[in-house]
Amino acid sequence: MSKKVKRMLSFLIAIVIVTTLFTACTKKEDTGTQDDAGKEKTTTGVDKEPTGLDNSKLLEISWFGFNGTEIVEGNPLQKEIEEKFNVKIKNVKADIFNSEQINLMINSGEMPDASFMYQSPIDLWEKGVTRSIPRSFIEQYSPNFKKLLDRYPIGWKLNVVPDKEDEYLAINGINLAGDGDGWVSYYRLDWLENVGIKPKGELIPIDEDGHVFFCETPFTLEEQDEIFDAFLKMNTDTKNPKYAMSGNKDTTNYSWETILNSFGVKTWMNLEEGGKYIQYYQSNKWKEALKLLNNYYKKGYIDQEWTSQDLTKHWEKLNSGMVGWWPNFISYVNPSYQDRPPFGILAKVPNAKMLITPPEIGPNGKQYFCPGNSSPHNYNYPSFIGHGVDDEKLARILQIFDYLCFDKEAQVKYHFGFEGQHFTWQGEPYNSGISAKEDVTPKVQGEYGLRFYKFVMYDENMAIYLSQKEQIPMTNWVKVGNYESIDNWRHDIFGELQEEYDKLGKQIGSDVSMIWQEFYMKAITGEIDIDSEWDNYLKRIEEAGIGKQNEIGNKAPLFAPLLKGDVKY
Repeated sequence: MSKKVKRMLSFLIAIVIVTTLFTACTKKEDTGTQDDAGKEKTTTGVDKEPTGLDNSKLLEISWFGFNGTEIVEGNPLQKEIEEKFNVKIKNVKADIFNSEQINLMINSGEMPDASFMYQSPIDLWEKGVTRSIPRSFIEQYSPNFKKLLDRYPIGWKLNVVPDKEDEYLAINGINLAGDGDGWVSYYRLDWLENVGIKPKGELIPIDEDGHVFFCETPFTLEEQDEIFDAFLKMNTDTKNPKYAMSGNKDTTNYSWETILNSFGVKTWMNLEEGGKYIQYYQSNKWKEALKLLNNYYKKGYIDQEWTSQDLTKHWEKLNSGMVGWWPNFISYVNPSYQDRPPFGILAKVPNAKMLITPPEIGPNGKQYFCPGNSSPHNYNYPSFIGHGVDDEKLARILQIFDYLCFDKEAQVKYHFGFEGQHFTWQGEPYNSGISAKEDVTPKVQGEYGLRFYKFVMYDENMAIYLSQKEQIPMTNWVKVGNYESIDNWRHDIFGELQEEYDKLGKQIGSDVSMIWQEFYMKAITGEIDIDSEWDNYLKRIEEAGIGKQNEIGNKAPLFAPLLKGDVKY
C-alpha cells in the first residue's frame, strides 16, 4: 500500500527555511503516541476502540491558537470550557506568526496538547512531536466533524498516517468561507490624494465612515512605479519614516503577491514553461518579477529592513501607518481583524484612507487574479494533537473541538465574542454576517479568549457569519471574472507520490530551499546581477536535485480539473 500522506508545501504566509533540530521527547506509554526518540512511531492498535463519554476525571490540557501573545489566564471562555468539560486549560503564550517562537516550541519538546499552527503535519510527525488521531475517535467524539467530512470526503484522504488507512496526522481543517477570496492590492488613498494621483475609476465605499474604498480598475506596473516615486518623496521626516512598500523575510505572498500575479505567477505554484514542469522560482516569470522588485529596491521604494523582519513586524509597520502599499486577501476587509490592515490601520491611524484594487496590470497587458481558496481543502488548515496525549485526553479534546467548531452558539461566541459587547448581526441572527465592533482589539480578544481555542474549521454556518458586507464589491468583481485566473497547477493532494519523494530524501528539498531563497533575497537587494547569475542559479538548484523532484511532481494531476471531477487520481 502506498503512503497516503499529503506533501504539504508551506502555507500562504509561510516561506521559512525549516530548522532541522531534533529533540528527544518524554516517553508516553499509550496507543497513538510516540517513543522518547521519535524514531519508532506507534499508532492506535486495530483492536482499540473508543470508550464512552466519561468525563468524570479532571484532565489538564495545554492549548495554543491565534492571539497567543495576548491570551489572558482565567478568561471567561477558558472558564466555560473548563466547567463544561471538566478540564484545566493551560494557555500556551506565543506568537503564531513568529516562526522563531514556533520552531523553538516544537524543537524544545514543548508541543501543546491541542494546537493550531501553520506547520506541515508530516514534518511534525517525523519529528516525533504529534500523535495520530484514529477515525473511530473522530466518529465517536466529534460526530459533527464526521458529518462535515462526509459531505467533503477528500478530507478523509488527507494527512493519513504512513501505512495506515484510518488514522490521521492532524485534524484536517475545512474552509467553506473562501469563495470569492483572493489577493488584491491595497494603497493608502490619503497618500495618493496628497501627491495628486487619482484612482482610475469609480470609488466604491467599503465602510460607512468613508475610510476604505474599492476601485475595479487597477493601476499598471508603470503607474505603480510613478505612485511609489511620489510616495518616496513624501518621506522627509527621518524620525517618522514612510515607505512606499515593505515586506518580510518569511513570506513572499504577504510581501508582494499581487506584483508576482501581474507576471502570471503566484507563490508556491508549479507550472509548465518551455515544455517542462518546473517550480515557480525556476520560471522566467519569477525572474522578471525579481528584476522589477530589484528596480524598486534600488530606487528606495522598499523598506530595507524587510530581509530581517518577520510578518508580525511587517504588519506592525502597516498598522502604524508607515507603508503606502501592500498585498492582502479580500477576506481581511473585515472589522473583526484588528491585528492586520486595513482595519488594523484605522485602530492606530483613525484618519487614514485606503484604496483597494485588483492586482496591477503586468508587462503583457493582461489582468491576472489569484483565487485565495480554490478548494475547501486548499490550505488544509491542520490542527495538531501533541505526542504526550493519551487516548482519554484525546477523547476530551475532540469533544471540546466539536463543541467549539460546530455548536451554533459556541461557533459565534468563541470566534466573535458576545453580541452587543463585541459584535452586531448584519441581519437576522444566525442567518447573516457578523460585524465586529472597532474597539475589539487583540488585547480585548485575549482578555475574553476570543479565537484562541477555536481551530480553523469553517462550515456552512461560519461561511455565513464570516461574510461581510464590506467585501461584496470585491467578491462581485471576482464573480464577473474579467481576468485570467492563476488557479491551475499540479498538486499531489492525496500524497500518493510521497513514497517517491521520501526515497529522494529531505536533504534535496532543504538544499534547494536554501539556494533559491538566498538568490531571491540577494536578487532583490542587488547583491547579485539577476541576468548574469540566472543560468548559474538554475544549474545549482538542478544539481541540488530539483529536476528529480519535478519528475515526480509531474505525475500529479492538475488541481483545477481534479476538483471538478474531470481528472481521476
